[in-house]
Amino acid sequence: MRLRRENIGALLLPGTEVRPLNADDLGLAQALADAATIGLVQARTIRQQHTANEQFHTALQSRIIIE
Repeated sequence: MRLRRENIGALLLPGTEVRPLNADDLGLAQALADAATIGLVQARTIRQQHTANEQFHTALQSRIIIE
């Protein structure tokens, strides 16, 4: 799973037979990988926003104490 040039993760597709994926299966696998990538990127963005908010809150609290 990739976002532009960044590797985000991998998608494992276990099966009961060893064979190449046909076009329909490959399309479905790509759709699953795309959806998973979007979810991971969104979760990372939310986590980064929470971190930034916590840092901003800490800075404001420190400023209040100093004043």
